[in-house]
Amino acid sequence: MAFKLPFICLFGGERGGPSSEALAFKQVDSRKKTEMKRKNLFAILLFFLGVLLFTRVDFLVNESLYHYGLHFNENWYAEYTILYALYYQFLILSLLVYTRNLKLLVFMEVFVLTSTQDMVYFGLWQGAFPKIDWWWTPFYRIFGSWTTTQQILLSFSANLLSSLALIGLPFAKQRQRVSTKLPLDSYS
Repeated sequence: MAFKLPFICLFGGERGGPSSEALAFKQVDSRKKTEMKRKNLFAILLFFLGVLLFTRVDFLVNESLYHYGLHFNENWYAEYTILYALYYQFLILSLLVYTRNLKLLVFMEVFVLTSTQDMVYFGLWQGAFPKIDWWWTPFYRIFGSWTTTQQILLSFSANLLSSLALIGLPFAKQRQRVSTKLPLDSYS
């Protein structure tokens, strides 16, 4: 009889139905999950709106201002690049504080660190990808050469792998939890 006691306490009274406390806990848990999903979707939307805004500002500098006489200079380019990177990191950190979701942080960091925002810039605002080396990327400095094809492969593969890992992680945890649970027959 001592083995049946946890089963009765967890799943309700003697009739076997769920207790009112268990139902209330499920309702609160369901509301929290819904709120978390809403926050995560809102954070993803804000992140992509931020990417659109930053790439549009980058387009303004690279297209419009050059037509008005802006000349390239390493001094202003270094400061511009640092501010650009800091703004992305500030956006990502703000969204982490808002959602408290480390998985979203990882996805956004992979997106930015692989220079995927440059793919958005060229595909959306510029209308064509460069036929020259991508000399402004860190990958050019590391490898000595970096082309559009290499950037497409890196952006696609890194973002796909991070997305699959982040989506698959909860399923792996759930599968592990299910496999470690004992069958209900063992309580009797």
